[in-house]
Amino acid sequence: TWSQTLIRLLGGTDVSRMIHRTCAVGLTAAFVAVTGMCFHFLFLRKDIPGNWRARLTGPDSLVATRRDFRDLIAMFRWFFFRGPKPVFDRWTYWEKFDFFAVNWGMIVIGTTGLLLWFPEIFGRIFPGWIFNLATLIHSVEALLATGLIFSVHFFYTHFRPEKFPMDFVIFNGQISKYEMMEERTDQWK
Repeated sequence: TWSQTLIRLLGGTDVSRMIHRTCAVGLTAAFVAVTGMCFHFLFLRKDIPGNWRARLTGPDSLVATRRDFRDLIAMFRWFFFRGPKPVFDRWTYWEKFDFFAVNWGMIVIGTTGLLLWFPEIFGRIFPGWIFNLATLIHSVEALLATGLIFSVHFFYTHFRPEKFPMDFVIFNGQISKYEMMEERTDQWK
């Protein structure tokens, strides 16, 4: 089958297991770094006005607000020619969704992955059926994450006509004045 061929190309099950775990460590390090950056943004930065509650709900926050739900409805209206295209601030509703989906997924896949990586340790604490459940959840979460990446993320960063073939902001963190005025109208104002 295709999976056996892939495992052979990667060097066998032992090498595949090592690749998987190395990537897991790297992904966990990135998750810890992002969590630290969020903590820094909320509690430590002095150049942003307001306390942590204001930062959590302000225009620079990645937390969904009522406005995001209004933008989502407005976007669907625009899709069906029932209204104008909504204007956005610093973050769009789909970027906030993408951020939380990834971070929620990291908690789920990371926790279950640790259980499966160290069954001897966690077997002293949890009953055996937990490992069956962790296996199921780990694989389903991986499938959901892959589905999200190849549908929502790829569409918004690669396949939108105004961004095709890709959004180059990932390389330099900058967008042109025109793009800012067109895509982030409220932030521009």
